[in-house]
Amino acid sequence: MHKIKEKISMKKLKRVLALAMAVILSVPTLSTGTGTVPVKAAGDTVELTVSSESAKYAGYETRKMYAGGNYAYCVQPSKKTPQSGTYEKHYDVENYVSNAGDETQALQSRNLAYYCWGAPGFNASYFPSTWYDGSAMDDDKYIALSHIMLSFLVSYDEVGSMHGCNSSFKSWVYQNVLGYNANGDLVNGQATLPILCWTTAPASFKIYVLDTGSSQNILGYEYTPTGTVSLSKSSADTGITSGNSCYSLAGAVYGIYSDAGCSAQVTTLTTDAGGNAAAVSLNAGTYYYKELTAPAGYALDSSVQSFTVTAGQNTALSVSDTPTNDPVRISINKVDNETGDKVQGGASLENAEFTVKYYAGYYHAGNLPTNATRTWVIKTKKITSGDKTAYIAALDDSYKISGDELYKGSNGVAVLPLGTISIEETKAPEGYSLEGAYLQVGGTGTKITGKYVAQITQNGNLAQLKGGNTFKVSDKIKRGDFKLTKILQK
Repeated sequence: MHKIKEKISMKKLKRVLALAMAVILSVPTLSTGTGTVPVKAAGDTVELTVSSESAKYAGYETRKMYAGGNYAYCVQPSKKTPQSGTYEKHYDVENYVSNAGDETQALQSRNLAYYCWGAPGFNASYFPSTWYDGSAMDDDKYIALSHIMLSFLVSYDEVGSMHGCNSSFKSWVYQNVLGYNANGDLVNGQATLPILCWTTAPASFKIYVLDTGSSQNILGYEYTPTGTVSLSKSSADTGITSGNSCYSLAGAVYGIYSDAGCSAQVTTLTTDAGGNAAAVSLNAGTYYYKELTAPAGYALDSSVQSFTVTAGQNTALSVSDTPTNDPVRISINKVDNETGDKVQGGASLENAEFTVKYYAGYYHAGNLPTNATRTWVIKTKKITSGDKTAYIAALDDSYKISGDELYKGSNGVAVLPLGTISIEETKAPEGYSLEGAYLQVGGTGTKITGKYVAQITQNGNLAQLKGGNTFKVSDKIKRGDFKLTKILQK
């Protein structure tokens, strides 16, 4: 090749590229992911194939070549073309750019390489729509422009990159492709090179240099298409969980696997307080996921689901968990504290009233909030089965006489969310007194007077009312006072 007559100074070029960056940051960019220049030790090798074919353009040509089956470019056009053969890869590209050790220059080269012809990010719309002479673009012309940009950016050698080309072509390239003229003056911040060298390439796109000795250095790449996966978690029943501190969407952990049997775990996704797990990068392909840890208050969903990752795209997973709850089987058996279920005299054990209050949170008798989340009033009914009679009140619409709407599960059955309840007899049945009344959990054990307070807590995928859901409440019969007066008969 002819001797290079001039070069743009590296100092001026860096200033121009910095200015170009400021210009293009004000317009939409091609967002494809994040990444840094990979730093690896040399050692890997690759087969370089130098074709006998050339891309011809504007009075010059560049030999077509491939490294590891991917299209590759020479970045030192002033040197001779290398021979086909096996060469060592050098991933530390920053040590092979013209300003050795300049990581910014290496990063810009990686970004640009991703969008050049033959690379995975190539798109004709990034390049001029027509050739300098008005003719249509084709593959050889895209190769030519890619070669000019890469050799220029890696070697700061715009003269060598356009050696042998006519003056009209050079002027057109300065204006529309490189973005600045031979003097280093910015002429078009929206030209192809300044846009692409500041447009981030995907993290899995890696470039390397083949140091061929006295011949041209070759820039190659390797790429595993990647996309991302993110996850958003919600409650399957917000009527139960909304505003309830016993439930949280934070801390759900999902395992991501490469096989349906979930034996080869790839990564995990963990949700934050909003139920969102940040996107993670994955190679394109099919994956499987299942919940490993349920967040507080929710049942674990161990089912296995599949999803597909597409290169350059995010796959958004949307999942919901069932909040644990206690299927309400609260049953209050009203009895006479002397006779059990047998009523004395003209009294009745029917229509005793109990006020049940629910609090969305964990409390005890000493710190119950002033206002309950929901309140229900239920009354006893006479239930006869064979020769057995009982007087029962239950937390069910058929027993409720006033209060808020009951919580309902998906099957329409009343449930109690995690939290706290209180139970208190507020009206004795006919002939009985509240004074001296007491409650026993399960019908036996400690006699509790006044208000009974208990928590509904999680137990695996279920919830339970501490102490149990069945109660016996005993009332004393009212007895009339009388005075015996003895009268002497005359």
